[in-house]
Amino acid sequence: IPVGIASTAHPDSIKDLVRYTMGEDFLDCFAFILGGDVVKQKKPDPAIYNLAREKLGVKASHCVVIEDSSNGLTAAKQAGMVCTVTPSFYSSGEDFSAADMIVSCLGDAGEPAKPICVPGDLPEFSLVTPDLLDHLVQVVGVV
Repeated sequence: IPVGIASTAHPDSIKDLVRYTMGEDFLDCFAFILGGDVVKQKKPDPAIYNLAREKLGVKASHCVVIEDSSNGLTAAKQAGMVCTVTPSFYSSGEDFSAADMIVSCLGDAGEPAKPICVPGDLPEFSLVTPDLLDHLVQVVGVV
């Protein structure tokens, strides 16, 4: 499953963050890293997500965005994509009512994902996996 990063941050900052949190080799896991410098309008405009979709060569309805801000959520939904939100310390008070799913985090061995607002047709989970996101796309039915 191709995965990309579409952020308003500068690409060098994104790469530094990936290196610091996950290691240098993890950079190779991404099909692309798009920074805010590649589009004229930043989030909440959907331009960066539309560009990401073009780079992936898929329909918007086959894209799942993981966001942590209301601006990113708005951009994803305007691009016609499914959006999962993981609120951060900085965005916890923002309105995420348009999200298709809200979880505490994506989950790992030390911190399982806790559902905040999820569709009832999803199975129980402690990790947000590609299979879970695929199920979310089917449940949400974005066209």
